[in-house]
Amino acid sequence: MDLAPNPHEPKGVVGRCFYLLAAASMITLTAVVLYVIVARYFFNAPPLWGEDVPRIIFIWGIFLACPLAICVNLNLRVTMLLDVMSARLRMVLEVAMHLMVLALLAVVFWYSLPLVRLGFTGTMLSTGWSNAVLRMPIAIGAALMFVAQLVQLSKSVRGIRY
Repeated sequence: MDLAPNPHEPKGVVGRCFYLLAAASMITLTAVVLYVIVARYFFNAPPLWGEDVPRIIFIWGIFLACPLAICVNLNLRVTMLLDVMSARLRMVLEVAMHLMVLALLAVVFWYSLPLVRLGFTGTMLSTGWSNAVLRMPIAIGAALMFVAQLVQLSKSVRGIRY
């Protein structure tokens, strides 16, 4: 049986790394939630960390999946005006859009650093982990999205014909 290629499958080393990270977080979240459910309802012994750890994994998973969405072009776009423009103008606007997204991600990264530093001052009661574990995904996710956006920018720049 010959299957058609998946148009949303990431290409390149960077995209595949993001795919593996997102898949690992989803598998981990599923396993942890399953363990918590079994412990709670079958053994009547819920783990103390049963609320916090799945929440942390979920937050990490979101910020690890966002770069993957950028790599496979699953981000939202309104293309009504782009569809009626010339190819050259469309590519120039595409590059400008990538540059604006990179600037926004740099701002998000910069302003997330004080939040991460603030998180190191306390610990979570259920796990004893630093509160920074809840805030680090913002900075790390912004950095990974920056890398993914750079890859998309390089593809757009290579698409411009002079």
